[in-house]
Amino acid sequence: MIAATAVAAALLGATTDARADEVSYQLWIDNTPPSIVESATRAGVWRNHRLCSAPTPYLRGDLDGDGRVDDIIQVARRSDGQRSLVVLWGQRKKRATWLGLHEPPSGDGGYWYVAPRAGKAKGEVIVITDPAAKQVAWDGKKLVVTAIAMTAAFDRGEERGYE
Repeated sequence: MIAATAVAAALLGATTDARADEVSYQLWIDNTPPSIVESATRAGVWRNHRLCSAPTPYLRGDLDGDGRVDDIIQVARRSDGQRSLVVLWGQRKKRATWLGLHEPPSGDGGYWYVAPRAGKAKGEVIVITDPAAKQVAWDGKKLVVTAIAMTAAFDRGEERGYE
């Protein structure tokens, strides 16, 4: 097992403020299971990337439909902050899959979540509701991003039909 301090240092990168390190580490430790951190370490994710916390650092689902839980993390490149989704497959020998995001989920006005299989997806899909609604699905070879229509009422957070 990887020592928690070494993993935290990898996740946070080098910072000069020890208090900021402790606060960031606590946020990370409260929100991310150690098994996800260890899988990302084995995949080499932390060499040049750090974990993003908005809106949540990880999701779990079965994107490839093989019956195993796949972990999805949102990371930012240390050099320029470019965000990506990384799928850490439940099948341990399968290599991590990366997807660069031009509009990553921000947590400001929406969220991301795992939803049941849709369309030509092999398994469950990731739905991102902000800043532009989109679905991320595994087609058997790569992650595919598709824009999805959201109703104006949903975008405003209104609930309909619950009287």
